[in-house]
Amino acid sequence: MLLGLVLAEVCVRVGLGLFGDGYHAAEVEAEVANLVREMGASEVDDIDGADAAPNDDEHAFPHPYFGYETNIGFGAIDEQYAILRSERYRALPLSQRPYVVLIVGGSVAQIFGGRGRGGVERLRTLLLADPAARQAIGGRELWFMNQGRPAFKEPQQLMLVAYLLNLGFEPEVVVNIDGFNEAAFGVQNADYGVHPAHPSAHHAGHLDASGRGGLVERELALSAWDLARRARRFYARAQGLGLFRSSLTGLFVRTRVRLMRAAWSSANQAHAEHLRTLAEPGSKGPRFTADDDEVSSIVVDSWERASRSLAALCEAHGAAYLHVLQPTLFDLGSKPLTAGEEAFLETTPDTEPAARGVRLVYPRLRERGAHLAAEGFAFLDASLVFEQTEDELYYDFCHFVRAGNDILAEAIAPALAAELARAR
Repeated sequence: MLLGLVLAEVCVRVGLGLFGDGYHAAEVEAEVANLVREMGASEVDDIDGADAAPNDDEHAFPHPYFGYETNIGFGAIDEQYAILRSERYRALPLSQRPYVVLIVGGSVAQIFGGRGRGGVERLRTLLLADPAARQAIGGRELWFMNQGRPAFKEPQQLMLVAYLLNLGFEPEVVVNIDGFNEAAFGVQNADYGVHPAHPSAHHAGHLDASGRGGLVERELALSAWDLARRARRFYARAQGLGLFRSSLTGLFVRTRVRLMRAAWSSANQAHAEHLRTLAEPGSKGPRFTADDDEVSSIVVDSWERASRSLAALCEAHGAAYLHVLQPTLFDLGSKPLTAGEEAFLETTPDTEPAARGVRLVYPRLRERGAHLAAEGFAFLDASLVFEQTEDELYYDFCHFVRAGNDILAEAIAPALAAELARAR
């Protein structure tokens, strides 16, 4: 059997050499990795190993105030709420309580705020090295409360912060990192006939408690997500077992992932078609005109109003507020692209909602953010923060590796230090 496998391996390699350019393990593995990324399986964690986080079991469920919640997000609130309500904590004078930095936004904020991801670790170092920030913190223990959620978009962050403040949380500052989800999922919602300011229908439609989509929608959504998760796990196993070193097993893995990618595409298409045909108007939001200009205006207006409301809400509760516009690979010209990043862009047509949304909305977000800053709001345009970085940072269309989180932290630190000093 072993001899047969060796002969088969030799024959395959010789055949590929005669009728093609041979078998290249690195190229096959890179293609498989890109196929997995295209399926959105890496929305929360980096599949490349070093930055991986054990979020395979993250799942969503309906929430009465901000559309949906995840078990990971709920667990963080539950754990911190128990501390907040404890007699020991309440007995502490303010000077001895932790200095809390609350981070909200989508999955980019969630990754930035996660342990071992570089973002808040680098931010902590920079803040404690800044005299103004250190004076504002006043020797208290610096805590980062990570409340980013996959696919969250305004006004979900506004609702989440209002909910946390109502529970009794007392952050010293709220950092809101957003922009991509508003652009991508706002436009995608419009394609589905759902109002652009609603939570992402792609992520939350099947959770609607009104029964709008019913079991059909739930099964369609879960089918696509299950395929993406299976593909990621299969790729990780193949990588761990070294299957790409052999042409036999490497080509088998590629073929199987290609089939899973095709099935995922079909499941996504079926889900999108079903969302478009839903008859219940109330759950889709108010009527709107679904042309690009109108949709873009709704997205940008919602984003700006939510930021203004967040700033006012924070001020009413004695907290500082910093709004950060995040970078994204689809914002062409915002970073010198590596071969890997270019390859990923080539697999995503400009007509897809995420790419189209960024192209339509991001110039307006930058312009509106500049107006906010001119009015005195603490706004940081970090959309071009990778403009001088030639290293490969992105592992999909909006998420980046630890080095990217570090660069983002270095941009946020001075703006946040200035806001802490002003608030003090």
